[in-house]
Amino acid sequence: MGQENLLPPQVGAQVGRPTLVLDLDNTLIDGSVSRPGLDQFLHAVKDLYEVVLFTAGTRECAEKIVDEIDRKHGSIAHRLYGDSCVDFVIKPAALLGRDMKRVVVVDDKPEMFKKNVENALPIKPFFSKGNGDDEDEELLKLIPFLTLLAKMNDFRAAIFEWKKQKTQKSSSSDGTAVPKKKGGATTKKKSR
Repeated sequence: MGQENLLPPQVGAQVGRPTLVLDLDNTLIDGSVSRPGLDQFLHAVKDLYEVVLFTAGTRECAEKIVDEIDRKHGSIAHRLYGDSCVDFVIKPAALLGRDMKRVVVVDDKPEMFKKNVENALPIKPFFSKGNGDDEDEELLKLIPFLTLLAKMNDFRAAIFEWKKQKTQKSSSSDGTAVPKKKGGATTKKKSR
């Protein structure tokens, strides 16, 4: 007998929408501090995706925070908590009951989705400075890509390319070797 899906079938306006799975801790919030751009981000994706919040935390710890986040936009279609994880830490996206070609996961710990890495979109962890003056723009930077992705039939190749480009950008910004497009030779970016 197969494992039961974590999500019910899509209904109403959600039918046919791709699925965006969002982590909570250090992806959307740090403690009780929302990541900068969270409201704008949720507003941008709510009509494009079926938004699923999936945290490894307990319902008791997370529910009040999620209620507060969702109160403004009503954008979160489903909530999954630690009791839906495998071995307490792995978030099994394949068990959502959705077409994995149209599922994207945003998490500061992509290893949480290690069984579905082709769907994982890593984001830098958010740690609030505590003064309300955080300059983090990671969620805002994702909006154009997620908008484009929502129009595709299969997200996985685009996610792979996005991660590859991010890796190349981050390694080239610190002067380390960056692969050339052709020939496999590497070059070293000159420091300024």
